[in-house]
Amino acid sequence: MGVELVYKCGGRELCPEFSEADWDSLNRIWEESDGAVATLADATELGEDEGVLVRDLRDAIDRIDRMLSRYPEPTRYLYQYKAEYWEFGDRRIEIDEFGDGSLAGIRLLGDEEHTYVIRAGLERCCLEKRSNRADRARGPVESRDLRDEQFLETANFGRIRIRKSRVESDLRAKLAEIRRFIERLPDDETIFKLIG
Repeated sequence: MGVELVYKCGGRELCPEFSEADWDSLNRIWEESDGAVATLADATELGEDEGVLVRDLRDAIDRIDRMLSRYPEPTRYLYQYKAEYWEFGDRRIEIDEFGDGSLAGIRLLGDEEHTYVIRAGLERCCLEKRSNRADRARGPVESRDLRDEQFLETANFGRIRIRKSRVESDLRAKLAEIRRFIERLPDDETIFKLIG
């Protein structure tokens, strides 16, 4: 996923592997949490440890868990795409896996003035149109929502298939896992968080 959260204390460490849906849930309650989400998941800089007292982490977990129990998790979807093939010079490589993220350099049939970028992930799937002309800005000219589409016909990637799958957040289970990790530690012990 890219961003990992690691808790370290007394020679032990825990990496709860928060999903994109979990991070989304934390972002939804960030402001209302009155610092609890920051205590749970914030670090000053990527790759640097930040210490927090066990009592503060326990309190943050309890507050976040209570908040999550009051609000039902929304239904979320992960959108993914799969190009039929990629062309590299005179080679054509068949693609057999779906993925998310971005795919640039797409050309649509009959449109030589633009290239396109598909962006897919949690709750998003869109096609950005970009100008090929040197006298125009290189940013997106327009964007089209593809969340209700099943495929996109292209000139250089074949048929791009689009799928969506329901994503569940198991953030409350992750909170319980962190709670178990720190349950026997004294309140005034420092636990270190590392974002990497």
